[in-house]
Amino acid sequence: VSGAIGQWIDHNPFVTPIRLAIMDAWDSNNAVLFGPQAYDIEISNDGTTDNVHFINDDEVQTLAFRWWKALEQHYYGGTQGRGPVITSATAIEGSTEIVLTFTNNSNLAPSSLPTAAWLVTDNGTNINITSADVTATNTVTLSLATALTSQSVSVTYAIDSSGEGNALTDSTTGNILAGISPLPADPFNDYPVNVFAAGSDLSIAMTDNVQNINANQNLVYQLTISNTGTTSLNDAIVETQLAAQLTDIQWSCTANNGAICPATTGTQDLSVRADFPVGSSLVYAINATVTGSASGKVMSMATAFMPFGVNDANSNDNFTQDIDDIPDVLFTDSYEENNATSNSALNKLRIHENAEDGNTNNWTFYGITAGSIASNVLDDGGHAIELSGNNGLNNGFSFSNLNIESGFIASWRLKYSNAFQFFAIIRTSNSPNSNIYLEYTPDDISTGLDGAYIRNGLGTNGNDGRWHTFTRDLEADLHVTSPNDTLIRIVGFSIRGSGRIDNIMTFQRPAQETFTYRGHSYEIVKTSMNWQNARTFATNQGGYLANIEDIGENQEIYSRLFHYITASEYANTVSPGGGNASYVWIGANDLATPDTWIWDNNSDQFWLGKIFGNPINGLYNNWGKDTNENPHEPDDAGIQQSAGIALTHWPVNSGSLGQTSQWNDLISTELLYFIIEYDL
Repeated sequence: VSGAIGQWIDHNPFVTPIRLAIMDAWDSNNAVLFGPQAYDIEISNDGTTDNVHFINDDEVQTLAFRWWKALEQHYYGGTQGRGPVITSATAIEGSTEIVLTFTNNSNLAPSSLPTAAWLVTDNGTNINITSADVTATNTVTLSLATALTSQSVSVTYAIDSSGEGNALTDSTTGNILAGISPLPADPFNDYPVNVFAAGSDLSIAMTDNVQNINANQNLVYQLTISNTGTTSLNDAIVETQLAAQLTDIQWSCTANNGAICPATTGTQDLSVRADFPVGSSLVYAINATVTGSASGKVMSMATAFMPFGVNDANSNDNFTQDIDDIPDVLFTDSYEENNATSNSALNKLRIHENAEDGNTNNWTFYGITAGSIASNVLDDGGHAIELSGNNGLNNGFSFSNLNIESGFIASWRLKYSNAFQFFAIIRTSNSPNSNIYLEYTPDDISTGLDGAYIRNGLGTNGNDGRWHTFTRDLEADLHVTSPNDTLIRIVGFSIRGSGRIDNIMTFQRPAQETFTYRGHSYEIVKTSMNWQNARTFATNQGGYLANIEDIGENQEIYSRLFHYITASEYANTVSPGGGNASYVWIGANDLATPDTWIWDNNSDQFWLGKIFGNPINGLYNNWGKDTNENPHEPDDAGIQQSAGIALTHWPVNSGSLGQTSQWNDLISTELLYFIIEYDL
């Protein structure tokens, strides 16, 4: 049991490190238990400061009493042996207050504290403190002379050495003679303040509190989603992607401060929508078992998505990941699959680059290489790769020689503020000896095949300076422009432009009738019906024909259709009026008013007119175009009033009017498969 003897922290180069080391040992070393704080104890009848250690019996007995309180808690069932310890410091950017929260041993005292005991720095600059007040049983509020201007803020307590008379303690009055001895708060040095951006801020964090695990081990993740901003958030989305090596998943939800759990329990990955009042949170306890054949890295991820149309003032905390290691099995950049049958679980996820090894191995430069740099940096609670150069898209960075022959779903995270071009470099059955480049850019349109390049959009917010996770089905993206080609190998990945990249992974997923995406679930129905009957069937099931809101959702739906509906089944869902191509009904229609295209579930209008019409309110559309991006739909040929998403290009013999995954207006009485969307 170690006591801390010495004066208050005053940035003394000898005293400060010793005091901090002792208190750090209390919290981090199970063999070192906390003892009392024993700086100059001030108990005098006249209220003056004597600046003498233990000038009278009362002061000596006070220290003895503190020792007894610590020993009582450690060995005799006591509950209050240590003074208040800081647990959090928060502020809002642009405000003039910092709120400090302490462990609630008892009421903090005194109500007004000397400002000299505190130091606040904002981006390295000292900020004058106008007052320091106890504002709740375990809360101190510091009022500042000037508003905070950055998110790099720290606070120090205490910087004076005037003794207990000015100390923050866990009770208001008393000493050993009165039977009460106040326990002083632990001092701290440069404690980071969590500065929330003013406005909307949704944060997410996940951990299982272990790093090295074994096969068949049970894991318990704690996933916390919090509204740390200043505005309420309605209809936010929470999604998890638990590691493929986990089974027997069970979770439970606890709501705090006004939030409501969408469901209290579940047995699969989360994909839920929830409302978050200011200061509220949802906490999920996720239990899972590591499979017996698992090895390598076990990586689980979770993402919080803001409500549609709401910007997050701090998007760096919208993604979280937990990575555990199963020792002695190679499962990283150079992983080669040797046993596809017995290790089928491992086929689902391969982590090629997550930067946690601290290096930049396997990154090379191309294009203009002079001045190009690849660095391993800290960002968003972990490591990331920073790629930088002085020539924009002329600076190329390559992560290749992977030669992945199965598992063609690719996922990666980017934090870019300028233009970028991300490439998945592949080989195909039609091009086994030369590269094909699946290109992804921050655009709302996919322009398709251009020589050896197949160009795809990721959405215009992809380079807004925030972290974004992108997941693409490379097989489906190839099939959109090259339906008679087959992906046989991923050679590697590369990117042009300067920014940060992390978590490059590939995995496979089974063909499924149902799936979830961004807080909604979907069901693919392989029964041919006309649009009205499909609509009725969906409504009776508690859902609606799918409403496609953006390019990401369109790609996800097409990817799922591509894998679940086999080519031999295309003949069961053909539209003679749609160029004899195959389609799946979605919820778009202009049945109520010709040329006024709405979504069936909410009647939101997204398009007005025919081929050369206009989008409404910036809502997404994906009407058919030829390979030169000339529009051809909706053309209302033959009273076509309902929309389908295409499984093939059309007309089926040329593709001169529209491409796979685009939309066509079709005759409502034609018999097609359909896709249902459900709100969770």
